[in-house]
Amino acid sequence: MRAENLTKAYTLYPSSWERMREILGFRRRPGVDFPQHMAIDGVTLTVRAGEKVAFIGRNGAGKSTLLKLVTGLIEPTSGRLDIRGETHALLQIGGGFHPELTGRQNAYAYLANFGQSGEAAGRAVDDIIGFSELEEYIDQPLKTYSTGMQMRLIFAASTTIAPKLFVVDEVLGVGDGYFQHKSFGRIQELCERNGTTLLLVSHDIYSAAKLCERMIKFDGDPKTALNLYESSIKEQEEQRLRKKAILVGAAQLRDASERRAVLIELLPADGRFAGQVDLLDARLMSGPNELARLRLDQPESASAVGPPTGQLEIVEEGSSWRHIRADGAGASRVALVDHGSVFQKGLMRALVPAGAENLRVDLRLASITRQTVVGLIYDDRLRPRRAGEIELAAGCAPQSLSLPLAREDLPEHVTDPTLSEEFRHGSGGVRITSIDILDSNGRSTLQLQQGEYYRIEFGYRLVAPQIADNLEMIIALARDGVLDCMRAFKSNLNLPCERPCGVIQYEINSLPLANGRFVLSALIANRGYYATQVGRPYSLNENVYDVVPRALEFVVAESCPAYRGTIFAPSGQWRVLSGDSVQYDSAG
Repeated sequence: MRAENLTKAYTLYPSSWERMREILGFRRRPGVDFPQHMAIDGVTLTVRAGEKVAFIGRNGAGKSTLLKLVTGLIEPTSGRLDIRGETHALLQIGGGFHPELTGRQNAYAYLANFGQSGEAAGRAVDDIIGFSELEEYIDQPLKTYSTGMQMRLIFAASTTIAPKLFVVDEVLGVGDGYFQHKSFGRIQELCERNGTTLLLVSHDIYSAAKLCERMIKFDGDPKTALNLYESSIKEQEEQRLRKKAILVGAAQLRDASERRAVLIELLPADGRFAGQVDLLDARLMSGPNELARLRLDQPESASAVGPPTGQLEIVEEGSSWRHIRADGAGASRVALVDHGSVFQKGLMRALVPAGAENLRVDLRLASITRQTVVGLIYDDRLRPRRAGEIELAAGCAPQSLSLPLAREDLPEHVTDPTLSEEFRHGSGGVRITSIDILDSNGRSTLQLQQGEYYRIEFGYRLVAPQIADNLEMIIALARDGVLDCMRAFKSNLNLPCERPCGVIQYEINSLPLANGRFVLSALIANRGYYATQVGRPYSLNENVYDVVPRALEFVVAESCPAYRGTIFAPSGQWRVLSGDSVQYDSAG
């Protein structure tokens, strides 16, 4: 299959009447132009015979549209699409099955649609019945089946066909966990036995990664694609919070024709603040005139109302702002911190007069470390515009950053495509600084042997000493980067708070893994995280301090042919009972 600059656009009609006029071929009225939604925009892709490719992404990204184009259900708006070989689509569970027919009759009818009859159809129906495990109910009407039973029958029938190209859209989560496992195995067997090319859409990205060698959110290997997908969860939440901030600002406007809401974002150039950044002053300006000033002496309200023409305020949700009260004669301030929040940025909202000229926000910033801060302005469609940046010197006097608000004059901000892949999640109370595997001689190695001694060392930096005695840590090992096969859990991790840096060690006296390629991940969280908060994405959970996904790849060499095709090679005590005597053998 090859797609070249493939595009699919849908016209957004204002009414069903206008859609009917277009279908019937009536000429569109002069001066009337309907907007279009680009479901697929300029996709170029090559899938070779026998490849298994998964498409992942948020709802509305165009995954299902692409599969419909591949199967010929819809036509592209432009571009070229070449498909070679017979295509079979499993896009919807239930198509073509009649509730009044029995399960057996439905299976035969389904196969007849693909030209199978006689003995070949009989053998296929036996396979369908065996796989769906519906022997007792197969001659009952389909309408008497439970939903799970219907899905098992329909999936089993659909996967009996062995085409050159198999297209599957969000239907592998059928039945219970046991049957879902069988479903993935069925697809994998179908592809391997017949050399079938697979195109798969699934929101169960980890199961999809086990099945496919390519995953396309970007086009690359599953391990990297999963990193990007996990980051995209956080990016989607950030976009939702930006939209909410704009809507809250718009709700404060008495007359939208007189004022408008502008969103300002301060973020670290390297993805995470390298220490605290103090905001000492913030003013909304129109030329030389001050329209509003941030009231730093009211940290509880976190906002400041200026003259009727302007307003400037901090947006706390989705930010890493911290309010710092004045001590004695010192000035109150707010600061952006490098721990305590999963969102490493600061949002501000300005309500500005519609007719004012030379609008800008003037900031005074100071940092305890050397780092660069970037200022973005968001337009009405929440597209970022780069308004300026400043390099803050460690411990020096406050520096000024002026951000113009004329968004149409600013360049679009382009995110580094590697940022999402490399960005570290977590609220930053503890940071893992290094990971190493050492053998019994203390030498670093990535070539391991089953049954040998190894020590995994994690260098760390304690950023928030107050959490040092309230931590837990987990190490996860995945076969080939995706098959989770071993975990080690420390539920009461305590770090010495008097020193910020140290090493966490985990010793394995006898490595229980058989041969293969493995990937190591690690997570440090607030104690009780796994008992109470599993299920919430870690990229959005402030109780997760640091996550290092798929950080280290190592190989376990084959120690014995008997362990081929498995994951574990445990060491235990064997014994033989003979009569009244007990004979012990050595471990292994």
